[in-house]
Amino acid sequence: MNLEKDQKGQIIVAIIGAVALVLVAAIALVPFFVEKKYNDNKKEIILQEPEDEPKNISKPNDTHPKPIVTSRVKLIIAVNADFSNGEIYVDGKKATIIDDTPIQKTILVSNLNQNYQIEVKTKNNSCRKSIFVTKNNQLITICYQ
Repeated sequence: MNLEKDQKGQIIVAIIGAVALVLVAAIALVPFFVEKKYNDNKKEIILQEPEDEPKNISKPNDTHPKPIVTSRVKLIIAVNADFSNGEIYVDGKKATIIDDTPIQKTILVSNLNQNYQIEVKTKNNSCRKSIFVTKNNQLITICYQ
């Protein structure tokens, strides 16, 4: 072929540009193929898991099904100064106090719309109150005589 220098240069630039374009397109598609492969593997793993019984459904022989735990609910317990160092129990089990001031203790309980027996114990005294939790951060006053 008898091509001029300018034409040869233009052909070389066009070929280099085409190769660069193909490489950029290939590099741009790599994440797509890797992600697709990952998702396909993930689906395969999910399909291979054994199916369990449906959750949160009572068995026929359950006479008292347990409530479904949705999330933890904060209760603010306001106590008399005489009980400021007391331990708090919920349904007979020691509660974990997540925030503690001299007259208010914040604890967590399992569910909304449920009855709880709250008890505050000190070395010399104790008091107890039955409550029905209706909202998060519900204020409960106890041990005020």
